[in-house]
Amino acid sequence: MHPGQAKPTPAAPQVYAAPPVYSVPPSAAAPASVEQAPRSRRLIYGLFVTLFLGLVLASVFAFYWLSSPYSVAAKVVLDDNGDEQLEVSCSDCPDGTTSEIDGQMTTFKQGKARVTLSDPLKVGNNSLSISLLKPGDKHAETLELTVPVQFRVRGDLSGLGEDPPTLRVAIQAIPGTRVVLDGNAVALDAGGRGDYKVDVSKELTGEAVSLEKLEKTIPYTITPPDADPAKGEITMRANIAPLKLDAPGPSIVIDKPNFMLAGRTQKGGSVSVAGRAITVDPAGRFAQLMSVSSAGETTISVRGSAKDFAPRLVPVKIRRVESLADEAKRLKGVSRTAFADVASNADNSRGSSVLVDARVVESRTDSHTTVILADVTSGCSSDSCLMRVVYGAKMTLKKDEIITVSGTVAGTVDGPRTGTRIVELQADLIVKGA
Repeated sequence: MHPGQAKPTPAAPQVYAAPPVYSVPPSAAAPASVEQAPRSRRLIYGLFVTLFLGLVLASVFAFYWLSSPYSVAAKVVLDDNGDEQLEVSCSDCPDGTTSEIDGQMTTFKQGKARVTLSDPLKVGNNSLSISLLKPGDKHAETLELTVPVQFRVRGDLSGLGEDPPTLRVAIQAIPGTRVVLDGNAVALDAGGRGDYKVDVSKELTGEAVSLEKLEKTIPYTITPPDADPAKGEITMRANIAPLKLDAPGPSIVIDKPNFMLAGRTQKGGSVSVAGRAITVDPAGRFAQLMSVSSAGETTISVRGSAKDFAPRLVPVKIRRVESLADEAKRLKGVSRTAFADVASNADNSRGSSVLVDARVVESRTDSHTTVILADVTSGCSSDSCLMRVVYGAKMTLKKDEIITVSGTVAGTVDGPRTGTRIVELQADLIVKGA
């Protein structure tokens, strides 16, 4: 401790036969342990902090350098046929980027791609896995998407085969959703399902020789729980089977227990009356003798159907009487449109009831229909008042024979002289003799 000063000569060591043995109590050893423990804990703590900071830095690095380069979203849409498709939007995908979704390949154009899924998505959240491969890349990247479906509204044409024919709208939504279709509230069951039916008998009623289309648009408002209302419309379309009756026409008066039902429909189609099938040939023509059990008036509905077609409905009014002559006399006492008024404005008189006496100029039978060219002899102010009469039954008439005709105005047709138009009458009753 005193540098520069001479040190005393050390004493000679003492020699012992054996080293002394000391007994150290546990309390005396404690200070060494207490001194080492804090140092070990500090070492472990420092190692833990170092590893944690390393993981954080690695995560930040991975986020910025290894995260997906794509910004992708998906939603369910409908194609032109009303089928569901998944539309994927990717703002970072150039044209030509390919993607595999649900096992199907598609290509992006203008940042969007569509694919028809093999199975419709369920109502709720749907997890989907898609792969994206940009042009020039060697490896595709797989992404996981969650596609929510809050509701599904679907048109159903199967009800067209019912009586009356209906269109059905099937609703599937999250429980608690409020649904309004065509201004009518639709109740959903506990599972979020509901149905809405629309009777389309009116749209399908009436004769038609050519193919026509049924189109019905139904607006909807759907409000899921805790979400804004979604508004839209669903349109259902179907071809309508043609159906034309040659006999008996829209209505007929008979004094016998039978009448002939004849006409034509779609090739390969079918015809029925009150659920009873009528035989139809391969060309779509039919002729069936029908019976009326007793006197009185009844209306039958003739239904023409074909596969994948909406049915065509044609009502026919049948009145059975004891005597046609007595019925003609009774009808003369019933107020009807004067033929003179009809002749002056026939096109605007369609559907008007007329009763006239006329002279047969010529007549012919076409299948089960009788067509007559007649000259009206009563209620006509002109020298010649020709009319064409169509009667839905076979009838033999002689030239110049006098007949009484009851029927409705169907419009006008070309007359026997070039450039002339004459009234056409759809007859429901013809009696020989004035």
